[in-house]
Amino acid sequence: IPNKYLSSSIEKLFLLKHMVIAAIELPDYIDDRVRMYIYITLTYQLPHLLYSLEDQLEGKTILDLGCGNNNFLDISSTVKNRQFEPWLCRILKILGAHPIGVDLTSLDDETFTYYHINLAEPNCLAMLPDYSVDLANAHSLFDSPYMIFKLNLYPPKVKNNIILQLERILKPDATFVYTDNQ
Repeated sequence: IPNKYLSSSIEKLFLLKHMVIAAIELPDYIDDRVRMYIYITLTYQLPHLLYSLEDQLEGKTILDLGCGNNNFLDISSTVKNRQFEPWLCRILKILGAHPIGVDLTSLDDETFTYYHINLAEPNCLAMLPDYSVDLANAHSLFDSPYMIFKLNLYPPKVKNNIILQLERILKPDATFVYTDNQ
């Protein structure tokens, strides 16, 4: 549907949500919790990105810092927790963007570009060319309980390290979208 027929961002988001859900074609065996995680990504994270990119996702390079992984086990068990999978990168790829996922843990078998790195390390984003990213996203990264309690990483140190590197890799008109759990 051409944008001229959609009168508001809410209508665009509503249509986009249904297009993505249809594109993913969730099989019946996908449980309600996973459906909820996808819904949260579509209704909470994606609108921030759409707004920042003026509804233009196609062809944009989007860096998702702490994107999640496809192998996360709950800290207190051996149960796989699908909440922390890289839902946003998967959705962005479906929508025609070029997502780059960065996470400390495994992203094997994903179809988007990804890097397995420690964001607390100096120059951890050195593999990205100067002025190559249209938008950088950090959703709940700097207040992540996993990062703080399991990895013993100090959030302000990680945040300062990343911001210094973003100045180099973000295009001049790019945006850094940061959301937290507060």
